[in-house]
Amino acid sequence: HAGPATLTERRSSAQARHLRGEAGLINEDELCRVEIKLALEPGLPTPQNVGTVLFQCMCGLFLNVHTAIYDRSWYGRVLVERVEGFAAPAVWQRAYGEINDFEAQLTRAGYVLHKFWLAIDQDEQLRRFEARKATPHKRFKITEEDWRNRENWELYAAAVEDMIALTSTEAGPWTLVESNSKRFSLVKILRTLADRLEAEL
Repeated sequence: HAGPATLTERRSSAQARHLRGEAGLINEDELCRVEIKLALEPGLPTPQNVGTVLFQCMCGLFLNVHTAIYDRSWYGRVLVERVEGFAAPAVWQRAYGEINDFEAQLTRAGYVLHKFWLAIDQDEQLRRFEARKATPHKRFKITEEDWRNRENWELYAAAVEDMIALTSTEAGPWTLVESNSKRFSLVKILRTLADRLEAEL
């Protein structure tokens, strides 16, 4: 890996609610001609892999790329696993410290890590759901599970508040992105990344 004084390795993480536009923003970032490795979220935990999520993510970092954008990354434990009951309270509560330690290790190894939470309101999410449902070639992307998760909006909101409060650190800061407008989201993310990388040079 690069030494702490270099920027040959950079990582970003995009987190958000379903249909908030992070995948599209990743595609837009590709237009900037950076070398990107898109790593999808590790599978939901089972008794066999519940303790290995961070290990899976760490393995994904050791790739021959200079810039990687992770869609969801290693925050599933304190979001979906917490809300859906896939992880016991003691497990997801412990995960905040584990995540902070993991990200601190990355920055000590020379990575620049920045995290984005893409926020949309309930009305905008419903509009996007309905639009996808009405578009034949996109209809397969919306499932009954997505509709059911809307019922847990307040639970996810509480989980997000805790996640931001407990894991926004000097090593891995969060930026909140108002994402009802996808164009606004893209511009804010690119400007934030440009300013952060310039500051690290």
